[in-house]
Amino acid sequence: DEVDLTTDTAAALKLAETALEVRREEAAAKRAKADAVVGSQHADNTRAEAQLVQAKAAEKAADSSSQMIKMFLEDRDQERKALALRAERDAEAEERRRAHETAQTQLLLKVVEKLSQA
Repeated sequence: DEVDLTTDTAAALKLAETALEVRREEAAAKRAKADAVVGSQHADNTRAEAQLVQAKAAEKAADSSSQMIKMFLEDRDQERKALALRAERDAEAEERRRAHETAQTQLLLKVVEKLSQA
């Protein structure tokens, strides 16, 4: 009877050991799967970070280009304003010159008229 108990205990221990081994293998498989998921997520995160860096660089380049274009347009606007002001001043000067010539011509005509009357 004692031998059967020892055999039964040994068999039960062997069965328990086998069950533990199966559980260990299942746990190791789950861990490997989790490690693979974490590795994949890490790779995804790394790719996402690289894309973010690229996007930020592209945004900076666009901002820089936009700023350059804005400065160019502002310079062009200032040039246009300066040209318009110069044209306005030239027109005013031309008007004054013509008014002066007209006044001189009228004065000469009066002088000629006076001389012809004399």
